[in-house]
Amino acid sequence: MKVTCRNGRGEYTLQRGKQQPTVDISAFHFIHDHLYYKQQENRYTFTVPADGNYRIQLANIPNNLEVMLYVYNSL
Repeated sequence: MKVTCRNGRGEYTLQRGKQQPTVDISAFHFIHDHLYYKQQENRYTFTVPADGNYRIQLANIPNNLEVMLYVYNSL
């Protein structure tokens, strides 16, 4: 959806796309993804195969990108 609105104070464009599906990345070592519109949310789930320490590394992050990491332990 793309909407251009005009009013007495100026003009702006609102662009909102469909929510991307949540992807289970448990079987992958690398993920390459894209941003298509403002405030897009790319959601991933990851289930560790064994107890231990795990590292998540992000690279090539565009300016003003917000990254949130949620960790859930069922125990």
